[in-house]
Amino acid sequence: MTPPTDRSDRPVAVVVADSLLAQREGLALALTEWGPDVVIWDEAHRGKTYGSRRSEAVLQLTHDCRAQGIAVTGTPMLKSPAELAPLMEFTGQDVSVFGGLRQLLDHTCTLDRYGRLRPSRKGEDWLQQKLSGEVMIRRTKAQVSPQLPPKHRYPIYIDAPMAEFNRAHKEINQKIDTWLKEWRKQHGALPDHEAILDYANGNLGYISQLRRAAGVCKVPVAEVMIAQHIAQTRSDDGTFSDPLIVWTHHKEVTEVLATKVPDIDGAAMIIGGMNRQHRDHLIDEFQAGRVGALVCSTHAAGVAITLTRCHSMLFVETDWTPGIVVQAEDRAHRTGQTADQVSIGTLVCQGTLDPIVQATLHRKAQFLDATIGGDNSVYVDEDDDLTATDVLVNLIQARVDQMTSHVRR
Repeated sequence: MTPPTDRSDRPVAVVVADSLLAQREGLALALTEWGPDVVIWDEAHRGKTYGSRRSEAVLQLTHDCRAQGIAVTGTPMLKSPAELAPLMEFTGQDVSVFGGLRQLLDHTCTLDRYGRLRPSRKGEDWLQQKLSGEVMIRRTKAQVSPQLPPKHRYPIYIDAPMAEFNRAHKEINQKIDTWLKEWRKQHGALPDHEAILDYANGNLGYISQLRRAAGVCKVPVAEVMIAQHIAQTRSDDGTFSDPLIVWTHHKEVTEVLATKVPDIDGAAMIIGGMNRQHRDHLIDEFQAGRVGALVCSTHAAGVAITLTRCHSMLFVETDWTPGIVVQAEDRAHRTGQTADQVSIGTLVCQGTLDPIVQATLHRKAQFLDATIGGDNSVYVDEDDDLTATDVLVNLIQARVDQMTSHVRR
């Protein structure tokens, strides 16, 4: 598309993807030479991390052009108040609004037992007043689209075959035992709490391994539910008035479910790396009611597509971050949705990390709802509010206790 131009044939507006800007230095130089007066950054939360190529490219362009930055996003903060700093720099606002970055973090965060910053409810009102009064213009989704139906989120508690989870748990225990034995060999004693904490912080990938395994365990249950939904919602003409969206998170879970989908009549799948033309064709078929269930990875289909034909969703697994879950939900909960309600079920398998993930979503949602507003309460279950480090420290301590008991015998 040719951009609109002024009387001297100079473009008055150029649209460019922030990812493309980060990849092509020549493009950034050309835009700088063009010299925009205003840079509008849509989905600006994508630049929440200082040092990322995307964030640095956009910030550098705005700085070099001395342009006014306008950040547009529905999720200005996904996890921490610290994420506000790059967006404020982009818009030309200084964190001195909060008395400085340290003051912002002091007011809104607390140190957990491991010395890491976590959002704290103590500063919610203060941050909300600062943001709404001096930093951002906020319109919630309910204000922008009051015609949309409510969301109904609910847990689906399941008993899943645990072989994969137990296998992963055993493998992690073996790795922990190897480290404990090596530590005892070098130091003449088992590690103290500080050493356990250091090891846990350096091996949080173990928690991801357990979460992936839990997701794989739930695939057989999801497979049955998909087939049942298709059978129950197929019309006489073969179309579906309420096709199902099924969400996965981890690549391994997506790949296992992908092997099942071809055997389910009426089901299709969108995964990362899929040909764009094929993906768009599946979306069109879904919207036309010719697909009964669409299995999607949140990474591949969680943003920028419309799936309003359906008003039923199933999360086989979720992310730790409310904003990512909300983005996936909003593929159906958006303009064009005509149902009275959008139903969102989440599989929760007891004996895995699922309840802990839900509790984490609860804690994060409370902070986000109180400070930036909106509907971040994506949790469907409440349990012990543990961090990933808590879980791993507990696993390590259990192995230490077992070794200690063996020595006593």
